[in-house]
Amino acid sequence: NSKAISRHPKTAAIFKIKTERQLKILIAEDNPINQRLIKATIEAFGHQAEVVENGLLAVAAVIGGDFDLLFMDVRMPEMNGSDATRTLRKLPGAKSAIPIIAVTSDATNEHRKEYMEAGMNDCVGKPIDRAEMLEAINKVMGEEIHVRTEVEGSGQK
Repeated sequence: NSKAISRHPKTAAIFKIKTERQLKILIAEDNPINQRLIKATIEAFGHQAEVVENGLLAVAAVIGGDFDLLFMDVRMPEMNGSDATRTLRKLPGAKSAIPIIAVTSDATNEHRKEYMEAGMNDCVGKPIDRAEMLEAINKVMGEEIHVRTEVEGSGQK
């Protein structure tokens, strides 16, 4: 179990986040700054994180690894996130069902629809919002991986 602090963006309330289960998460992101930011955020909540810089490497990592979840940048060299997702969804067995969260600055409803049609399970925008990331993880994993409790006197409930 890991604990971290997060601030709710709408109420400014401060929450303690308890991680109920550690996940092994793959991050496919070509920008080094975003790689470090996403990895640090994931690790702050007690998860293991591995980074690859394009969709081809993401497909290879999923085939050869044992990941619970994939954060997939949409625009990357070699193979973009949508094409990598389509490739992963065609794999035989359980690897084809890995939950995939799109990470993009194009988080409009129209783009989100495209990502879902490619086989992604959810989408978070850039810049990364910790609360949005945690909600997306809980949603795609289908369980409360992160439990949030407000720090007393920190804001509204």
